[in-house]
Amino acid sequence: MKKFFSLVTALIMAISLVGIFPSVAASAETSGDYEYTVLEDGTVEITGYTGSETEIEIPDEIEGKAVTSIGNKVFYCCESLESIIIPDSVTNIGSYAFWACHSLTSIEIPNNVTDIGESAFQYCISLKSVILHDSIINIGNSVFSDCDSLESITIPGKVTSIGGYVFMNCNRLTSITLPDSVTSIGDYAFYGCSGLKSLTIPIGVKSIGENVFLQCSNLTDINVNSDNTQYSSDNGILFNYDKTELIQYPQGKKETAYTIPENVTSIGDCAFTFCESLTSITIPNGMISIGRNAFTRCNGLISVTIPNSVISIGISAFLYCDSLTEINIDLGNKQYISQDGVLFNYDKTELIQYPKGKKQTTYTVPSSVKSIGDGAFYHCDNLESIVIPNSVINMGEDVFESYYWEITIKCYKGSCAEQYAIENGMKYELIGDNKTSSTISPQKPNDASKNKITVSPINPKKITPNKNPAKPAKVVNVKVKSKKTRKLNVSWKKVSGATGYEVMYAKNNKFKGKKTVKVKKNKVTLKRLKSKKKYFVKVRAYKKANGNTYYGKWSKVVKKKAK
Repeated sequence: MKKFFSLVTALIMAISLVGIFPSVAASAETSGDYEYTVLEDGTVEITGYTGSETEIEIPDEIEGKAVTSIGNKVFYCCESLESIIIPDSVTNIGSYAFWACHSLTSIEIPNNVTDIGESAFQYCISLKSVILHDSIINIGNSVFSDCDSLESITIPGKVTSIGGYVFMNCNRLTSITLPDSVTSIGDYAFYGCSGLKSLTIPIGVKSIGENVFLQCSNLTDINVNSDNTQYSSDNGILFNYDKTELIQYPQGKKETAYTIPENVTSIGDCAFTFCESLTSITIPNGMISIGRNAFTRCNGLISVTIPNSVISIGISAFLYCDSLTEINIDLGNKQYISQDGVLFNYDKTELIQYPKGKKQTTYTVPSSVKSIGDGAFYHCDNLESIVIPNSVINMGEDVFESYYWEITIKCYKGSCAEQYAIENGMKYELIGDNKTSSTISPQKPNDASKNKITVSPINPKKITPNKNPAKPAKVVNVKVKSKKTRKLNVSWKKVSGATGYEVMYAKNNKFKGKKTVKVKKNKVTLKRLKSKKKYFVKVRAYKKANGNTYYGKWSKVVKKKAK
């Protein structure tokens, strides 16, 4: 992102803010427990509340002026608030207006309200009943996210967009009706709605975002209006209109076997994620691409065969499949190959996925391998040791995540594998001419003062590690600032020769549940964070050369609380 120093950019930002917040003609005033401002049209926006009542009726007028807007964060974290009456004069409810009102059990949105701001009722964990009238046009992102008690809701007939994360983690929501006016459904809109059993996509929907139905553990049917021209369904399974892409197989289906239709050429990202009942999936010849995390956590899946037509398999397509022992590739495939059920690219220079369900306790990476992919051995708990040859010059993200303290990496002095083990606090043994006299044990990652590892070879002659010249330098001067709600601005000193940067962030210093983002420039804005939560951030540079990706060392970890 470019720096906002120019006058032109400043003007653009000012104009955009006018579009977000109503124009204010005067500074804030008070009336009883309310703080308010008079808008340019002569009406009132309530901007604050200082009381502690359990039942509130918002006045329709203050000082003879109509109350038309409830501003941002007015009742933010009013945990004692149980019920509230909003007057018919109100047309706008601001962002975070009732955020984390934990005791609020019901709400009726007046007939004149057209807009409900982002996260307006998020974390209202006791909210069971919501009445929305036909005047509503826009429902912002995360409006009812994490409303644990919400059981049913009907979306009014003028709403055209279901925002991202709107009903995320509403785990008691069993019924929702979408009107024909809806044209788009945002990312993660129904994520974690474990009580939802079926849903119908209306005729007008033209866009469905990412992971909309992920973690809907009881969802058995995603039906599509037969006149919809963008999507279709077959036996409750969501496809694009001509059924060439399988978008979502409902997680709650109980069938143990499924044969993908012959005309399907693409399996979408996360299409079968968490479908734990499936033990067998037949992929037809003619399939071209398998998306990212397509079969992640298909814990019942025992084996899978990739046909020779497949030319693309997304990252972590078979991650966390507890029972998977074999990933087989049909003869004739020119992009991929398998050896002993382990997935490689065709020339075996990259190890893509080791099946988690394999029972052997040791494994030797073939000497042809130059790169080990992201999550290749993720949670492969049966492995006790692995031999990684000197040929490996790149190791991806989370290769051995979750069992740092059990598996032993056997590797060569100065190798990429040794560096990986040291940087990630893993147990390792050196092999070859310069091996050590004993096993190197890791220090716990959260104990920075003890994280230094010293290796003493049997040969007293000084040994210089073989550093790959393509590897970029360590990122330094990482700065994290919180200027806007639920966002962190991260910047760092540019690394010479770097192709790009990888930013990792989490809510703990062990980076459990972490997220990563890759950018080309030396700054990024992390969005959709948890308000008032501390985040831990680190950055590393990477460089692409000769068909490989080389990663530098991680920066120091910086922690910052999001607004």
